[in-house]
Amino acid sequence: MLMTNWIDVTEVVPGLNKGQWLHIVKSPSNPLVNTLSEHGFSVFVIEGAEISDSKSFFRQVRKVFDFPDYFGENWDAWDECLDDFKLSLTRQIAIVWKDADQTFISDAKVFIQAVIDLYNMALSAGSIKNSQPHQVELFLMGNLEGFKNALDFKRE
Repeated sequence: MLMTNWIDVTEVVPGLNKGQWLHIVKSPSNPLVNTLSEHGFSVFVIEGAEISDSKSFFRQVRKVFDFPDYFGENWDAWDECLDDFKLSLTRQIAIVWKDADQTFISDAKVFIQAVIDLYNMALSAGSIKNSQPHQVELFLMGNLEGFKNALDFKRE
Protein backbone atom coordinates (compact mmCIF):
# COMPACT_ATOMS: atom_id res chain seq x y z
CA MET A 1 0.00 0.00 0.00
CA LEU A 2 1.57 3.27 -1.12
CA MET A 3 0.91 6.32 1.03
CA THR A 4 0.83 8.90 -1.73
CA ASN A 5 -0.97 11.48 0.39
CA TRP A 6 1.96 11.92 2.78
CA ILE A 7 3.70 15.26 2.66
CA ASP A 8 7.50 15.38 2.44
CA VAL A 9 8.18 17.91 5.20
CA THR A 10 11.75 18.38 3.92
CA GLU A 11 10.25 20.07 0.85
CA VAL A 12 7.94 22.22 2.97
CA VAL A 13 10.49 23.19 5.62
CA PRO A 14 14.07 23.59 4.35
CA GLY A 15 16.85 22.36 6.63
CA LEU A 16 15.24 19.13 7.84
CA ASN A 17 16.84 15.74 7.37
CA LYS A 18 15.02 13.40 4.98
CA GLY A 19 13.45 10.22 6.23
CA GLN A 20 12.86 11.27 9.83
CA TRP A 21 9.64 11.87 11.73
CA LEU A 22 11.46 13.39 14.73
CA HIS A 23 12.95 16.80 14.01
CA ILE A 24 15.24 18.54 16.52
CA VAL A 25 15.35 22.15 15.44
CA LYS A 26 16.11 25.77 16.20
CA SER A 27 13.47 27.95 14.64
CA PRO A 28 10.93 30.57 15.52
CA SER A 29 7.78 28.54 16.13
CA ASN A 30 5.24 30.79 14.39
CA PRO A 31 6.63 30.45 10.82
CA LEU A 32 6.98 26.69 11.31
CA VAL A 33 3.44 26.29 12.66
CA ASN A 34 2.00 28.51 9.92
CA THR A 35 3.83 26.65 7.15
CA LEU A 36 2.77 23.25 8.44
CA SER A 37 -0.84 24.44 8.75
CA GLU A 38 -0.80 25.84 5.22
CA HIS A 39 0.29 22.43 3.93
CA GLY A 40 -2.59 20.58 5.56
CA PHE A 41 -1.16 19.54 8.90
CA SER A 42 -3.21 19.73 12.06
CA VAL A 43 -0.69 21.30 14.43
CA PHE A 44 -0.57 20.76 18.21
CA VAL A 45 1.80 23.01 20.17
CA ILE A 46 3.18 21.88 23.53
CA GLU A 47 4.50 24.78 25.61
CA GLY A 48 7.65 23.28 27.12
CA ALA A 49 8.34 26.36 29.24
CA GLU A 50 5.17 25.51 31.20
CA ILE A 51 6.37 21.99 32.07
CA SER A 52 8.54 21.44 35.14
CA ASP A 53 7.36 18.01 36.33
CA SER A 54 4.87 15.26 35.54
CA LYS A 55 1.94 17.20 37.02
CA SER A 56 2.53 20.24 34.80
CA PHE A 57 3.19 17.94 31.81
CA PHE A 58 -0.19 16.26 32.22
CA ARG A 59 -1.94 19.65 32.58
CA GLN A 60 -0.25 20.86 29.39
CA VAL A 61 -1.07 17.80 27.25
CA ARG A 62 -4.64 17.70 28.54
CA LYS A 63 -5.10 21.20 27.15
CA VAL A 64 -3.12 20.71 23.92
CA PHE A 65 -4.69 17.40 22.90
CA ASP A 66 -8.11 18.26 24.33
CA PHE A 67 -8.18 15.15 26.50
CA PRO A 68 -11.53 14.38 28.16
CA ASP A 69 -12.45 15.44 31.69
CA TYR A 70 -11.85 11.92 32.98
CA PHE A 71 -8.13 12.14 32.06
CA GLY A 72 -6.46 11.00 35.27
CA GLU A 73 -3.20 12.95 34.86
CA ASN A 74 -0.93 9.91 35.23
CA TRP A 75 1.07 7.76 32.81
CA ASP A 76 -1.61 5.08 32.42
CA ALA A 77 -4.24 7.71 31.59
CA TRP A 78 -1.77 9.39 29.19
CA ASP A 79 -1.28 6.09 27.32
CA GLU A 80 -5.02 5.48 27.13
CA CYS A 81 -5.89 8.99 25.98
CA LEU A 82 -2.99 9.03 23.51
CA ASP A 83 -4.45 5.85 21.95
CA ASP A 84 -7.87 7.53 21.74
CA PHE A 85 -6.25 10.66 20.29
CA LYS A 86 -4.54 8.54 17.63
CA LEU A 87 -7.91 7.21 16.49
CA SER A 88 -9.24 10.74 16.00
CA LEU A 89 -6.33 11.99 13.90
CA THR A 90 -6.61 13.77 10.61
CA ARG A 91 -4.34 12.48 7.83
CA GLN A 92 -1.32 14.63 8.77
CA ILE A 93 -0.49 15.97 12.20
CA ALA A 94 2.50 17.82 13.56
CA ILE A 95 3.32 18.07 17.24
CA VAL A 96 5.52 21.10 17.91
CA TRP A 97 7.15 20.99 21.34
CA LYS A 98 8.38 24.52 21.96
CA ASP A 99 11.16 24.96 24.54
CA ALA A 100 11.70 21.19 24.62
CA ASP A 101 15.15 21.87 26.04
CA GLN A 102 13.59 23.60 29.06
CA THR A 103 11.33 20.60 29.69
CA PHE A 104 14.34 18.29 29.47
CA ILE A 105 16.31 20.42 31.96
CA SER A 106 13.35 20.62 34.34
CA ASP A 107 12.51 16.91 34.32
CA ALA A 108 14.46 14.66 31.95
CA LYS A 109 12.52 11.56 32.98
CA VAL A 110 9.15 13.11 32.07
CA PHE A 111 10.54 14.45 28.79
CA ILE A 112 12.09 11.12 27.74
CA GLN A 113 8.99 9.12 28.66
CA ALA A 114 6.74 11.50 26.72
CA VAL A 115 8.96 11.39 23.61
CA ILE A 116 9.06 7.57 23.73
CA ASP A 117 5.27 7.44 24.02
CA LEU A 118 4.83 9.92 21.16
CA TYR A 119 7.26 7.84 19.09
CA ASN A 120 5.23 4.70 19.72
CA MET A 121 2.01 6.55 18.87
CA ALA A 122 3.54 7.85 15.62
CA LEU A 123 4.72 4.38 14.62
CA SER A 124 1.33 2.88 15.34
CA ALA A 125 -0.58 5.66 13.58
CA GLY A 126 1.64 5.41 10.50
CA SER A 127 1.58 1.62 10.24
CA ILE A 128 0.50 0.33 6.87
CA LYS A 129 -1.43 -2.32 8.81
CA ASN A 130 -3.97 0.42 9.58
CA SER A 131 -6.74 0.81 7.03
CA GLN A 132 -5.87 4.52 6.87
CA PRO A 133 -2.33 5.22 8.07
CA HIS A 134 -1.63 8.72 9.38
CA GLN A 135 1.47 10.88 9.12
CA VAL A 136 2.74 12.13 12.49
CA GLU A 137 5.71 14.52 12.67
CA LEU A 138 7.25 15.63 15.96
CA PHE A 139 9.27 18.84 16.18
CA LEU A 140 11.37 19.33 19.32
CA MET A 141 12.37 22.98 19.42
CA GLY A 142 15.04 24.47 21.63
CA ASN A 143 18.28 26.37 21.88
CA LEU A 144 20.76 23.94 23.42
CA GLU A 145 23.77 22.49 21.60
CA GLY A 146 21.89 19.46 20.24
CA PHE A 147 19.34 21.62 18.39
CA LYS A 148 21.43 22.08 15.25
CA ASN A 149 18.97 22.32 12.35
CA ALA A 150 18.63 26.09 12.18
CA LEU A 151 15.40 26.59 10.24
CA ASP A 152 15.60 30.21 9.26
CA PHE A 153 13.27 29.84 6.32
CA LYS A 154 11.45 32.76 4.78
CA ARG A 155 7.74 32.61 4.04
CA GLU A 156 6.64 34.13 0.77
